[in-house]
Amino acid sequence: MYVLQLLSSAIGRKDKEQNKKLATEIANHENIEAIQELVTNLNNEDKNIQSDCIDTLYETGYRKPELITNYCNDFLNLLESKNN
Repeated sequence: MYVLQLLSSAIGRKDKEQNKKLATEIANHENIEAIQELVTNLNNEDKNIQSDCIDTLYETGYRKPELITNYCNDFLNLLESKNN
C-alpha cells in the first residue's frame, strides 16, 4: 500500500497540497493500481485516510476524469457517509 504512505495525513501535513501532487502523478502516469488502492480505502477506519483518499481521487478525476469513471458507484455510496 504505497499510495497511503504518500497522502497528506501520512506525512503529517494538514493541507491538501500533497494530495494534489499525488493526484497529478497518478493522472500523468494513468496509475490504475493507485486509484484502486485509494478506492479500496474510501471506507478505511481512519477518517483522515478516508478524507485524503476522497480528495486525491477528486483531484485525479479533475485532471483525467476517465480514470475514475469506473468507480462512480463507490462515490455515490459515499453520499450517505457522515464523513465529508
